[in-house]
Amino acid sequence: MPSLQIAALAIWFPAFLLSIVLHEAAHAATSLFFGDRTAERQATFNPMPHIQQEPVGTLIVPLLSFWWMGWMFGYASAPYDPYWADRNPRRAALMSAAGPVANLLLAAGALAALHALMAADLVAYNPRSSQIIDLVTAPEGWMGFGAKFLSVLYGLNILLGILNLLPLPPLDGSGVVRGLFPGSGPARLLATMEERGWSMVGLVVAFLLFSRMGPYIWAVIDGGLRL
Repeated sequence: MPSLQIAALAIWFPAFLLSIVLHEAAHAATSLFFGDRTAERQATFNPMPHIQQEPVGTLIVPLLSFWWMGWMFGYASAPYDPYWADRNPRRAALMSAAGPVANLLLAAGALAALHALMAADLVAYNPRSSQIIDLVTAPEGWMGFGAKFLSVLYGLNILLGILNLLPLPPLDGSGVVRGLFPGSGPARLLATMEERGWSMVGLVVAFLLFSRMGPYIWAVIDGGLRL
């Protein structure tokens, strides 16, 4: 692996792991707060319980995607009691929404830190950037590493937050719809898709939609820095 790719991996993987762990910890902590203790072990920022739950999605898939494409995607999971969700649909909706909301809050925090660094003239906005890792320019050393880490953290969590809010199983938006509108036609359709193992179809459709949204999402990411 070229040295530049190794350096980028040292930025991408910690940012990815932090993002995915925060996402699942938010799910687990919310369900625990509302009375479902199924994922109590994962209501933590310690990555080990999350890695042990989904080692393929948290280690192998992100590393392979980085090797092939230069950026990371992956998955993790926080189990919940479906009977609890059926009895408490509004609480289940909040549990589903907690993950993407956590990602968007993390993105907002990273963006605020980047703006603070730009205001102090420690880093500069890069208008010619076409990659998340190069949203800002900074001197070499720890400042450059920190700026690139914040750039990845910001852009990656915008992507994760928006993607997971799409109302298709197995994404979190599906759980939000089912919880907010229990018994409705869309909710029954989404539940049927998940129960019959059609989640892969929903995931493919979601990624096709997401790819078409790419220019608009990039406009949001880039626009946040240009404010």
